This record gives sequence, C-alpha cells and structure tokens, in this order.
Amino acid sequence: MRFQAEVNVIGMKMGKGEVEGTTYDYTRVFVEQPLDTSRGEAVGSGVEAYQIGTSTVFAQFSKLPFPHKAVLDLELVTTGKTSKTVVHGYQPKAASAKPASAADGAQAAR
Repeated sequence: MRFQAEVNVIGMKMGKGEVEGTTYDYTRVFVEQPLDTSRGEAVGSGVEAYQIGTSTVFAQFSKLPFPHKAVLDLELVTTGKTSKTVVHGYQPKAASAKPASAADGAQAAR
C-alpha cells in the first residue's frame, strides 16, 4: 500500500563509514508522531526515525530550518509475518528545496 503523508520533521542525521568490514551510508529524518492514547497510558507525541537515503541526501537538506513540514512518499510492505515502512521520497515544504527521489538514494526501509 503506497501513500503520502505530511509530517513534522524535527531532525535529521547521517552516518557513513565502516564497522568490522560492514559499510554503511544513510540519512534518517526524525518525525513527530502521536502516541497511542487508546489505553489511556500515553498523551502527546513521540518520534519515529525513517531512513530516507544515503549521506548525499543529508548534504542536500541539512541547511533547512528544523523543525519543518515535509511530505513523505511511503509504502507499507509485508513478508506475511512482519511489516515495514519504505520511504520512496522526501519533499520538504521549503520553497527552495528540491525533492529527494530514489535516484538520489532516497529509497530506503525504516
């Protein structure tokens, strides 16, 4: 199931390097999300991290003001046992920013 969501992005973090022979290269955005209040045990908001691509995406968007609004192009996928959210695109609401796409390394799983 693919859909778009307007979100409040409160931070961004990148990582690039190698640990014990395994290389990594990512950018994550931290998105404000409401807590589950259905059981009466939580109120307010929490934060969820979504991987939006490689460290090149960080270089492209790190100068934006935080927090800011953005549109995430998302897809829910499943193995039949577990599900995950895949980010296919990230479009900040700032007028000067260009969208990140799969061509920029923006397709990644959460």
